Amino acid sequence: MLIACPGRLLDLMNQGYIDLSHVKYFVCDEADRLLDMGFKDDIDRIIEHLPEKRHNSLFSATFEKGIQRLGLKMLSKDPV
Repeated sequence: MLIACPGRLLDLMNQGYIDLSHVKYFVCDEADRLLDMGFKDDIDRIIEHLPEKRHNSLFSATFEKGIQRLGLKMLSKDPV
């Protein structure tokens, strides 16, 4: 289990300390706040390093357009 803010996670990835290629579960908590604070590009870069087949959980206090777009980007072609 790894818990990190997007900026620090990217920093550790860039230094070669973390490999996300075997992640089975990806949880994005407070997604609305992360987008409000300008972390969308960081989250997009993190998602690029995750395996295609994984379980995504997205938690948000609100469900605005930015959250909807992020959720749709994370969905597989045939979500369950």
